[in-house]
Amino acid sequence: MRWISSLADLVHRVLCLYTLLVYALCYWVFSSHWVAGFVMMSLPLALLLHFLIVVGGALIGARKNAFISLVMLVIAYPFWSRTYVFGKNNDENAADFRLLNYNVHQLGFQVRNEGESSLLSHEGLQWIRDVDAEILCMQEFYQEIKKGVDLVGALENIGYKHYLVVDHQPNQKPKNKRGLAIFSKYRIFNAHQEVFDGQNGLLKGDIRIGNDTITIINVHLQSMTLNLRDLLEQRKVNGIKTESQKTFTRIKYGFEQRDVQIRILEDLVKQAKYPVIVCGDFNEVPYSYSYGRLSKLLKNSFESGGKGFGFSYNRLPYFIRIDNQFYDSNKIKLNNFETIRTVNFSDHFPLMGDYSLIQKPID
Repeated sequence: MRWISSLADLVHRVLCLYTLLVYALCYWVFSSHWVAGFVMMSLPLALLLHFLIVVGGALIGARKNAFISLVMLVIAYPFWSRTYVFGKNNDENAADFRLLNYNVHQLGFQVRNEGESSLLSHEGLQWIRDVDAEILCMQEFYQEIKKGVDLVGALENIGYKHYLVVDHQPNQKPKNKRGLAIFSKYRIFNAHQEVFDGQNGLLKGDIRIGNDTITIINVHLQSMTLNLRDLLEQRKVNGIKTESQKTFTRIKYGFEQRDVQIRILEDLVKQAKYPVIVCGDFNEVPYSYSYGRLSKLLKNSFESGGKGFGFSYNRLPYFIRIDNQFYDSNKIKLNNFETIRTVNFSDHFPLMGDYSLIQKPID
């Protein structure tokens, strides 16, 4: 039986080396290759394996491997807050403004899911009124006047007089459009946009709040359009093989495209004249190249003030956080942050952040 023990030790060493590679890629984000993307995405699985080894080693007496795996878990400390936050003491009453970002899933008109109501319904618009955010950032925005889908008009009626829609100038009402949109109770100027592919892109606007100005960048990075339900419903080997290949190809393509897109976003953040907040649908988990790169420049709002796992996707596979808000912590203070999982207007959950501008001392 000694060979079994030796084999187990060898497998454990390989797992430890692999885990260290994952840590290095996630922390230093030195490689944008699609292979690195798959490796980084496996971080939760590596942590789970080490946790099981710690528990199992304590039970069967394999103390050496259990101790090493415990060390591996401790080394992962910088990534704990990307996974789970116990909750912070927040103060939303002290905020200067509230930002809501939401992938609205084309309002459900194009892809209707069971049990999903439209954000344009009385219930949806009342919910927006109750949230009372000064700034709304939407991904997969949808407008088609001929079909009676007038989200711009509906939001104008409840106080959002200023808006910016991709391909349109501020306050220019589109007749038909899908993509990105920013709505504000304050004036928007210095508009800038980058269209990537389909509905993916970024939309930037400067917003004047009182005597201060902030830069808002609404992003929707490359989608992977995964059909996990189709994969799970396959019953034949050939069907499983075909769907698995499609899934792999889509994920690989997404990694490659987001590598290019995140560099464009980085440049905009670096060039921003005013305090900046980046929000939107990143289509990547927190253990990714895009997330890691942006974390070098800005602070993630969920990590600073969220609670729980913060899962933001409302469909299979459910347990992922791909929507985010990032902010310049040197110039902006986060007062409160919440992933609102009590609404069902889309295949995503909305994120709400309350922020204050840090006043510089007068010399």
